[in-house]
Amino acid sequence: MIKILKDGTKRKVRCNGCGAVLRFDESDIKSELVGYSYCGGFVEFILCPQCGHKIIV
Repeated sequence: MIKILKDGTKRKVRCNGCGAVLRFDESDIKSELVGYSYCGGFVEFILCPQCGHKIIV
């Protein structure tokens, strides 16, 4: 029987700007406030190191 010793934290995503396939973990994710204070919220994203495109995760 296979047991998980530590849950995986790496995730994969494809950049819509340049098509690069990226692997990232929680420490790479940034957030920013969008909208107004009463109807806004935070968006989590990473930046593609190849083209700089914001990728919402």
